[in-house]
Amino acid sequence: MKHLIPNTSVAAVAAASYFKSLGHSFSADSVPSNVKSSFRLRVVAVPAQFATEGLKDLVPCTIWTGLEIFDVSTPYDVSAGAGLGVRLGGCLVWLAMHASISSHSYGTRLLTRFVRLPIPGSQQMNALNARFADFERQGVQMLRVPFLDGKANTWQQRAELEQQRAKEVKAAAAGLPSSPAAMASPLRRSSESGPNIIGRRVPEGSGLAPPDSQYLQDAEHAYGGATDMAGREDELLHAVEFRTQRHVQLFRQLQARWQCYDAYARVCMSLGVRHMLQAISYYLIGICMVQNQLPYLAYVLTFTFQALAMTTSVLDIHGLPCYGTLDLSVVGMLPSIILCVSLSIAPRDQEGLLLEDNFYLSSLAAYPLEICWFELLRWVASPTDPGASLPRHFRAVLFMDVFSDVDLVEQENPDGSHLSAQERTQLGRRVATCEGALTTAKAALRRWEAVPNNWLSMKQRRQLGKFQTGFNDALEDLRDELVSRHFRWTFEAVG
Repeated sequence: MKHLIPNTSVAAVAAASYFKSLGHSFSADSVPSNVKSSFRLRVVAVPAQFATEGLKDLVPCTIWTGLEIFDVSTPYDVSAGAGLGVRLGGCLVWLAMHASISSHSYGTRLLTRFVRLPIPGSQQMNALNARFADFERQGVQMLRVPFLDGKANTWQQRAELEQQRAKEVKAAAAGLPSSPAAMASPLRRSSESGPNIIGRRVPEGSGLAPPDSQYLQDAEHAYGGATDMAGREDELLHAVEFRTQRHVQLFRQLQARWQCYDAYARVCMSLGVRHMLQAISYYLIGICMVQNQLPYLAYVLTFTFQALAMTTSVLDIHGLPCYGTLDLSVVGMLPSIILCVSLSIAPRDQEGLLLEDNFYLSSLAAYPLEICWFELLRWVASPTDPGASLPRHFRAVLFMDVFSDVDLVEQENPDGSHLSAQERTQLGRRVATCEGALTTAKAALRRWEAVPNNWLSMKQRRQLGKFQTGFNDALEDLRDELVSRHFRWTFEAVG
């Protein structure tokens, strides 16, 4: 590369006048050798039209005004530039890795801290534990030898204890004397005032703890509540499974807000490797073709690095229509090949150097090809999932969501769905069946809701509330599933 400093006669006259006033003379011998090696000096004469009355003595002077500066890079410049590039690349890689690790750390916090797992707490465990009162009510059986004759303790049912404690709480709130059972045993009162009621809300002035079912609240049907869970393990497992499903859905909704940052950090690293290989190819073409006149080595290195770039694209990108990955690699390879061919057929002098006045018209085709390649990369990196904004054409993004199946983009139909026409018809029939079942369930729930509250027992009201919650959750799950499969079905029948 050469940078030509434009010469002007006015600047020449001014420079000559200044240096002549200082007593300097200008000749080719006065130019130092190191300046001659770095600059190509061109001797020009001051035009006659500037030879005025005050500048007549400057006309015979000749000065060098046109300087063609050659870029002679020192080892320090080369090392400084290379070091700056390495630092910049390392900083970019560090930022990408930091974004990926931060997003995964936030996902762990969502799973363990912000969103509570369906694990019973201390209050819920206390509601299921045995009490000293159960042991006190055994009477003579307290004196027997444990596990003798295969007899087991006949523990009192929790429901009776809870009902009795509820009566005591009501009596204490009304200001009535407590029942004899509450005053019978000091040991029982000491046990109730022990660790089992630490942190519980006690009614003012009562001195008694409320029933354990109060602390279970919405989780009462999941952990038994005021009843014994013996023989009802299926109900407990079903409740835990239901709550786990809701927990996963909530996590995935929150995950969609930050997952795209992790995805595009990986995509940028993949595209950065692809651009680095392209830049190395251009650099080697300049070294081999222009400076060292080694066209065969240039072709070998170009094809080697482009093959690496193609392999990287095949490993990182998938699911493009037709031979999308091959087309993307070919478009990125063509500019390098065009430059090699253009420099190979260019005229050279006797020493094998390229002529300065050459016109490389064929190299102009490399620019639109590079633009097309950038546009293809932008299209590949565009989000395919409108909900989470994830570029699922990259394999590094496929397994980020551990709760979902692999989204094979190559199986998509032109209408955006993953199912064939026959499968869509069958799914439509199943959806219609589900809508009919939900409509029937909604009608039944409305009939039960019309029943006055005083006609239903506490257990029936609790069961009705559980059915209503299950119906709403089933309807929401069906909607989410249909939306995720790119279906748009109406729900007026069950709205």
